[in-house]
Amino acid sequence: MERGCHLIVTCDTGSTNLSEIDYAQSLGLDVIVTDHHTLPAERPPITAIINPRYLAVEHPLFHLLG
Repeated sequence: MERGCHLIVTCDTGSTNLSEIDYAQSLGLDVIVTDHHTLPAERPPITAIINPRYLAVEHPLFHLLG
């Protein structure tokens, strides 16, 4: 934050990192998660999540990697 950072964007990880996301948010950081792994039962409380697993299984991008 001292250097003006206010956002974390993950690449291919983060859907299940709830404690790490909570910590980042406690520091005042926004979090955007890009991931392709299996979705957790609880969706992380973040600014945005980009994960093709939210698409229907039949969708051509369902298996897209992060």
